[in-house]
Amino acid sequence: MNQNIQQQLTGICQTINKSSQTLEHLWQHYPLVWQELGWTQAQVRLWLGCLPDIVAADADMDNPVYSFQGETKPDDDLGDVIVKVLEAVGRPMPVKQLMNKLPGGLVVTVPMVQAAVKEHPRLLLTGPVVKLS
Repeated sequence: MNQNIQQQLTGICQTINKSSQTLEHLWQHYPLVWQELGWTQAQVRLWLGCLPDIVAADADMDNPVYSFQGETKPDDDLGDVIVKVLEAVGRPMPVKQLMNKLPGGLVVTVPMVQAAVKEHPRLLLTGPVVKLS
């Protein structure tokens, strides 16, 4: 990938960081990037879903809204961070998928997430899936 495309992708992430963006908006406002990469709208959606600090509200809809998860403070409770992620995503998530959506720099294990969920009053663990109660 050339440096120009990399800079443009970084710029798209910075745009999402400043304000939430719909998939349709990103698709319409950056056509040259997608064309140069040869990406379809589904591939753009997949790329956005893989970014660690970007979460999608209404992810199961045709036009999800992407927003920046934000930074956590070192003293933030893991359970509270998980609640924020689930609220932003708008649906229950499997533990492993949830771990990929936690803010960058936050290193956790599956047992740590499970313990935080069990201790938090707003969270439920049903099998491998974490839900808001």
